[in-house]
Amino acid sequence: MYKGPSDTGPEEPSIPDQPSIPDQPLTPTTVRILAALVNPIGDDAGKEIVTVINVGREPVSILDWRLIDKEGKFFVITYPKPLLSGKSKSITIAANKMQLGNKGGQIKLADLSGNIVHFVSYTKNQASKEGQTLTF
Repeated sequence: MYKGPSDTGPEEPSIPDQPSIPDQPLTPTTVRILAALVNPIGDDAGKEIVTVINVGREPVSILDWRLIDKEGKFFVITYPKPLLSGKSKSITIAANKMQLGNKGGQIKLADLSGNIVHFVSYTKNQASKEGQTLTF
C-alpha cells in the first residue's frame, strides 16, 4: 500500500496570533494588571508604573506579591492595605528592581505563594510612545 512520499518537505513556521503565555498555568484570582507606563518621559529608572485592579467582590491583600518582567527580575509590592472591590493601585517600580522594556515585553503578577495570577504582554510599537500609559 502506497502512503505517499516519506519527505513532505519543511514545515512552515507557525506565527502565534496570541501573546506568549507564562511557563506555568495561571492561578485564579480577582486581581489583574490593568495598565502600565512602560516608557516614561525621560529616564525610565524609578518612573515606570504598573496599575493593578481587584475585579472581584472581596478585598484582596497584595502585600508581598511580585511583579515580574520578561527576564525574571521582580519587584515586591509593599502596599499594606487590602485592595478593595473595584479599586486599583498604581505601583511605581523602584529603579534597578525590574525593567519594563521599551522594545516590547511582558509583565507577570505573582501572588504571595509565587503563583502567576495574571500575565500581560505589549509590543515594541505600543512601548515606543513615550509617556503613554498602556491598558490591558
